[in-house]
Amino acid sequence: MQLSLIIPVYKVEKYIEQCLKSIAVQLPVEGVEVIIVDDGSPDRSMEIVENFLSQQSDIVKNTFRIVCQENKGLSGARNTGILQAKGSYLAFLDSDDFLQENYFSTLFAIISQQQPDVIEFSAQRVTDKGEFFPFLKSFRYLGIQVLDDKIWCELSNRSAWFAWLRVYKKTLFDNIIYPERINFEDAYTTPYVYMKAKNIHFLDSILISYRVNPNSITTTKSQKNIEDLGGSVLKMIAHLDVQPILSASIIALSQNYIMDSLDVEGVIKAHRRWSELRKKITAQRYFDTDYLMNRGNKLFFMFGISFLFMCKILKK
Repeated sequence: MQLSLIIPVYKVEKYIEQCLKSIAVQLPVEGVEVIIVDDGSPDRSMEIVENFLSQQSDIVKNTFRIVCQENKGLSGARNTGILQAKGSYLAFLDSDDFLQENYFSTLFAIISQQQPDVIEFSAQRVTDKGEFFPFLKSFRYLGIQVLDDKIWCELSNRSAWFAWLRVYKKTLFDNIIYPERINFEDAYTTPYVYMKAKNIHFLDSILISYRVNPNSITTTKSQKNIEDLGGSVLKMIAHLDVQPILSASIIALSQNYIMDSLDVEGVIKAHRRWSELRKKITAQRYFDTDYLMNRGNKLFFMFGISFLFMCKILKK
């Protein structure tokens, strides 16, 4: 088994069939397994999954495995999928997103030729109306790259740690799990997987359509989301002695954290949060502003809440 594609399923009856169709149209592919993790979904999502699979050929059906569990959240479902996976590589797909038709063929060509630790590709946004929009700028470096300081600086400034935006050697997840019941779980996990990798293949091809879902957990600005996002920053601060270049990602995530606090909790609370966090960041001897390449992040670090107010005014 070469590749295990892990799909957590919870309350996605509106989207799951499109997700499954995007996979099935590419099958059969030798060396692929698709692990559907039913995370205790209370709606018709799993009924739709089972009905869809019942209409497929045996060879397609046998590519899928369904694992059922009590609800543990997205992180818990991913962890279950990792434990069940037989592939030497892991991939993740959120069940409201879908694959491009060349997903498996493109990845397998790279895996068979180079066996990189990580493959990172491009994606596009899609709305419920079927409108497509660009998502992230193309990476400056393409092809196989050693994960050196130059590459780390690009990754950290980009700060796009989405689990589904790359494929990983399974061994990189040894002793690493997604934190259960924590939102923004990718920021708690992907950077530390990268710390164990030696090389990475950057691909300019769009392989996933990422749905803009206004009802998703992470698009909801809540007290819990603010706390969880702030927690991801604190974890990075604690790892600066291992990878100081994460300084750039710390400021990028901090800016989102404080902006959300400003929107939900108001200026006084947001200002207090940033004052406390900034002290913790600058107290870490390995924090280095020289790694900040993004102008907005530099300005936020310098001017804090004032810069965020200016951004809000410009948007209006």
